Amino acid sequence: MINNLFKEKKFIVILMCINIILTIMINGLFLSLHSDHHCVDKDCYICYQLHQAKENIRRFNFKILSLIMFFFTCLLFIFYIIYFHIHFSVKNSLIKLKVRLDN
Repeated sequence: MINNLFKEKKFIVILMCINIILTIMINGLFLSLHSDHHCVDKDCYICYQLHQAKENIRRFNFKILSLIMFFFTCLLFIFYIIYFHIHFSVKNSLIKLKVRLDN
C-alpha cells in the first residue's frame, strides 16, 4: 500500500516537472517565432500572447531561482551546524571517559 502511494506521488512529480519544462520550452518557441511581430491594432492578440509568454517564463525563472536559493541556504545552515558540532564539541575528557583517578 505504501509502495503504491510512493509510486503514484513519484509519477505525479514527474508529470509536474515535464509540464514545467514543456511550458518554458513552448513559451520560448512562441517568443522566438513571433519575435519580428509588428503590431497593427490596439488590442492585438499576438502582442497579448507574447506578453503572457514573457510573464510565464519570468515567473518560472523566479520560482526556480527562489527554490535554488532556499536549498542553498538550507545546505549552508546544515554545513554550519556540522562544522560547529565537529570543531567545537566537547572533546573527550577523563570525566567523560569515566577514568578512575587514583593516587
